[in-house]
Amino acid sequence: MVLIPGHLNPSLTLNSLPSAKGNTLFNVGQILTANIQPIKSDQVKLTIGNQSFIANTKQPITENGTVQIKVKQTSPEIQLSIIKNEIPAGKGQANQAIIQAAYRQFMPSQAPLSQTFQQINLLQSLPPALQTPIQGLLNQIGKQDTSLDGKALKERFLNSGLFLESKLKSATETGDKPNLKNDVKAQLLQLQQQVNQSLSTTPSSALSKLSQLLNQALSRITVQQIQLYENPNITPLLLPMDKHPKVEEDHIEIHKRQNDNETSWEVYIDLSLPDGQFSSKLKLTESNQLSCYIWCETETLKNTIEQKVEHLKALLQRQDFERLNIQMIPYRPTRDQQAVTVALIDIKV
Repeated sequence: MVLIPGHLNPSLTLNSLPSAKGNTLFNVGQILTANIQPIKSDQVKLTIGNQSFIANTKQPITENGTVQIKVKQTSPEIQLSIIKNEIPAGKGQANQAIIQAAYRQFMPSQAPLSQTFQQINLLQSLPPALQTPIQGLLNQIGKQDTSLDGKALKERFLNSGLFLESKLKSATETGDKPNLKNDVKAQLLQLQQQVNQSLSTTPSSALSKLSQLLNQALSRITVQQIQLYENPNITPLLLPMDKHPKVEEDHIEIHKRQNDNETSWEVYIDLSLPDGQFSSKLKLTESNQLSCYIWCETETLKNTIEQKVEHLKALLQRQDFERLNIQMIPYRPTRDQQAVTVALIDIKV
């Protein structure tokens, strides 16, 4: 089922969405441009790139044209919300045509970065000349930060590949040499060039598979860049960190809230832990007051977290907040719908 609340506020059930295609196309937090077209009083057609889906709706929909949708949930059902019902300001028809062409080119070939890098790690019989750059890339992608603090997260964000072209443009304007050593997209492009050269001289099935996987990773990053261009205030950043044999999807969502008195920031963290789901909401006000609300799915996880609360409080008290409030709550924190989302970070761990 696809639920699309918001301006139109209908409920839609997709009729033509194989589960494998859904897993490839939709990711939580993703912002996509779609075309909506009524077919009957209880059916609409959604077109995203070159993919079209028929959906049933309990409410008649008469609006049609370009909309932007945000993926709220992919399991057990796909939930979408319309965040705009018109072409964004400053994005004319020519720009929209270019964006749609890019989606058609890159969306079908994209794959999750964690999945792609795991498959690259399993490839055998690759030329020795490629082993070093491949291992360097895998080490950077899968490195385990002992303390993923703000500085480390910012570094990973800047080197995620989303800003490669911006770095190159900035370097051209200033005349400086860009530092692309740790940029994921730059490394992927360089490795792809080496693979293509090897394929031209000594083709093999392993090299062909590696080329395909690199193309999938580059396509995924490019789709994220297109989304970032369309929505500069919502950043669909994937950070694959190989910490456990099982890959889980966690995310951090940052909102900015403004009212007549002051500005506040809200951070929502959802983690899939071995003992159950963990969710928390942090609210930081302009007057330097911090509130932290923590919810745990299971009693086992709750007991574990409760043992760490005092340690967390001691760490936060060092930051000299005017007021600090930490609570364990019996329900999952809810998003403030009046807040403005300014960043969305999906972390694969």
